[in-house]
Amino acid sequence: SNSLTALPPDIAKLEFLETLLLAKNRLARLGEEVLGLINLRVLSLQHNLLQDLPPDWTTLSLFELNLADNRLKAVPDSLHSMTSLRILNVENNRVQHLPASLSRCASLSSFSASNNIMAELDMTICRLEHVTALDLRYNQIRKMPQSMAGMKALISMDISYNQLEDTLQQGVCSVRPLRTLTMHHNFVTSLPPCIEGLEMLETLDAHDNRLCAIAVEIRYLSRLQVLNLSGNNLEQLPPVIPQSGAVFGVMDKLR
Repeated sequence: SNSLTALPPDIAKLEFLETLLLAKNRLARLGEEVLGLINLRVLSLQHNLLQDLPPDWTTLSLFELNLADNRLKAVPDSLHSMTSLRILNVENNRVQHLPASLSRCASLSSFSASNNIMAELDMTICRLEHVTALDLRYNQIRKMPQSMAGMKALISMDISYNQLEDTLQQGVCSVRPLRTLTMHHNFVTSLPPCIEGLEMLETLDAHDNRLCAIAVEIRYLSRLQVLNLSGNNLEQLPPVIPQSGAVFGVMDKLR
């Protein structure tokens, strides 16, 4: 932690620099000098005061970019040029939309955009076929994309603390590799028959929604180990679900 408000122009002369950690400073803007560090692989800018970023990132080939805990309203459209980018963190900002070009970050494996103000997701996010972990907690998302089948590597998705309503959308059910689905603190009223598509699912945490119905197709989730349905409006469970054992290990109440 320091109190830097700006970077010296001479930082651009560190042509062999690979890691630059600038967390917990008071940077309000990022100068063009950083974009000249062509060998940079890790850039950490979390816990600063950034409100916007340079528009052109085409000179960098980052593996990891951490922009968490700033005041950003947008993610630069040119990030797609960093085809080697594997980890992107934009949580705790003021982002309203994700750029469509993000889908062209072909190497991206971990993406966190929690604690922003997004109300919807662009369909192009579903083309991130190498992402294994997707964190969208604490946004204002009302609906998920209609199809997320393109996310062929996704094994963990957290969409808790949003504004998802009615029946859990087909798009979520189309992510067949998913092993952990965390969706608590929404307004979902039912788990539909398409839930059977999540055949690899091991953990389903849906507590504190408005669930009043669960499709019997949940019986096909043969790998399910943890099912949390506490704090909902359920009066009974489908008879095909065992009401004791590991599956309900964290379920304390139905109503």
